[in-house]
Amino acid sequence: MSKNVANSSEDRRVRRTRKLLWEALLKLLQERSLENISVTDICEEALLNRTTFYKHFENKYELFTYGMKYDQELFEKKLLRAATSEEGEQLSRQILETMAEHRHYYKLLLIGKEEKQLSTLLRRQIAEQMELKLEQTQREGRRFNNPLPVIAQFYAGALLALATWWLENETPISAEELAHHWSQLSRGKEPFAFDMD
Repeated sequence: MSKNVANSSEDRRVRRTRKLLWEALLKLLQERSLENISVTDICEEALLNRTTFYKHFENKYELFTYGMKYDQELFEKKLLRAATSEEGEQLSRQILETMAEHRHYYKLLLIGKEEKQLSTLLRRQIAEQMELKLEQTQREGRRFNNPLPVIAQFYAGALLALATWWLENETPISAEELAHHWSQLSRGKEPFAFDMD
C-alpha cells in the first residue's frame, strides 16, 4: 500500500472518529450544559474509549472548538455551492436555518448563562467568516469607509442578537422571513428611529 493511500485512509478514520465524538457531544448538549458533561459521557455516547478521545483532543473544550469549526466548514462548503447575487441574505438564512435545526445547541450557546465564553467563540467565528467575505468583495473593487474587522464584528454581533431574540421566542417567524428582515436592516432599508449623533 502506498504512503498516500495509507494517509488517506488514516485521515478518513481520524475524521470519522472526530465526527463521532462531536455528534456525541451535540447529543449530550441537548440534555445538559457542557460543564456537566464529562469525557467519559462523550465516549460512552460515541461508543469509543477514553484513550481514543485523548488521541484526538486534550479535553471537551477542544472537542467543542473543533466541532464549531467543523460545522463552520460544512456551512462554508454549502454556501459556496449556493452562492448567488443575493449572497448576504442567503448567508444569513443558512445561518438561521442551521440554528433552527440545532435549536437546543444554539440556545445553549446564545442564551445559557454558563456558556458565555462559547457564545463569544461563536461570534468570533461568524465575524471571521464575514470578514473573509468582505475581503473578497474588497478585492473585487468594493471600497469600505470603515475597517473590515469593525464591519464584521458589528454585523456578527447584530446577527447573533437577532438570532438570540428569535430562539428565545421559539422562532416566531420562519428563518427565511427573518433572513429577509436581516437583509433589509443590513442594507439600511429601515431608518433609525433616533439620532445616533
